Amino acid sequence: MLRVYIEDEVMNKTHTFPFLSVIKRTFVRSGKMKKVLLLMLLSLVFTANATLNVVVAPVDQPMGWASYPDSKLVIHPSDELYIGFADDAIGAPANVQVGDVFYLGIADGPGALDLSAANALAGVEAVAVNDASMAADLGLQDGFLMVSIVDQPISSMIAYNLLFHCEGPGDVTFYAFDENYTVVDTQVIHQEVPEPATLGLLSLGGMVLAYRKRKA
Repeated sequence: MLRVYIEDEVMNKTHTFPFLSVIKRTFVRSGKMKKVLLLMLLSLVFTANATLNVVVAPVDQPMGWASYPDSKLVIHPSDELYIGFADDAIGAPANVQVGDVFYLGIADGPGALDLSAANALAGVEAVAVNDASMAADLGLQDGFLMVSIVDQPISSMIAYNLLFHCEGPGDVTFYAFDENYTVVDTQVIHQEVPEPATLGLLSLGGMVLAYRKRKA
């Protein structure tokens, strides 16, 4: 069973609100200006403070995308996992804008990223990049995904089905960078060898299956 953890970072963007001057002119004489401005500013802070998240899904549940703050993802050698990238505030307002570019990939470690099934929905273009020099600058394995926002995305899922294959024990970090090479979000993938008790159960299950086959 996959235990999912994730580490979030807020993508900071600067927002300007020219309509505040209109509010000021409207309420300055009524004595309500301060209260209204405070409520409006608090509302804007809460609606704009959203995140871009790395999300994960087991390969047998490709629609089961999940994000779990302050946790970690644990898988075992030979396990596979789908990785995606999502905006939790599409249209509310969206963290992504037309013209934004992101780079998604993993750092060196005991794992491999297969981009052959990588995809994106309408409004987003996803292109596999093989550029050793750029990968080195980003601290990624060569073979990463470049995601471009070409129109208003139709879904909060920006890119999905990046297949990660565990190749041994150890930690690998999946990174999402913006066009300025600033880290937007990360996902640490902890790869562990199953505990002895788990291995024993697997061995016992294999023996039972072998016995049933011989008996049949």
